[in-house]
Amino acid sequence: MIKIYLDNEGSIYAMINPRIQINLDRIFKIYGIKYGNDYIYETSSKMTIPEGGPAYPFCAAQDSSEITASLPNQNFLFPFVRSVNKVPAMQGIVSHRILASSENSWAENDLESVKTVKTNIKPKWDENEMKGPITVAIVTEREFELPDSVATRDVFTYQVRSAFFGNAAFITNN
Repeated sequence: MIKIYLDNEGSIYAMINPRIQINLDRIFKIYGIKYGNDYIYETSSKMTIPEGGPAYPFCAAQDSSEITASLPNQNFLFPFVRSVNKVPAMQGIVSHRILASSENSWAENDLESVKTVKTNIKPKWDENEMKGPITVAIVTEREFELPDSVATRDVFTYQVRSAFFGNAAFITNN
């Protein structure tokens, strides 16, 4: 149902926390999105908050986007966030990274290690883990043709946007 909705000019706003297994991987991949089975671990104390520690990274705006254009030089706290990766998409879909962690972070694959972060037992980066900056939010755009009855001079298409975030906690603004 979701694929049919998206194929018929629908958009989606997905916020998927780490450890959540979604059954939408196949559909998201068509749209150029792959959620990582990880969480972002930040090693710079300047890019976290003391209450959350390394699993609460600040993330900064990336590619230019209408969403982040009015928010220059600002960081956004993303507690326990997973990576959101670009993969080849079907033709006609353009994606923009809107938020990413710092260059001092990595995508930790051992999801259980987050329990040890507050006990000062730190996970260690492994060669198979992505190094930062790591994308945590992506916006996709897809163009659709307007029906002839609605098309105006020189405007024959319109864009539908979807957004994909690596957690849902940021929306509560705590």
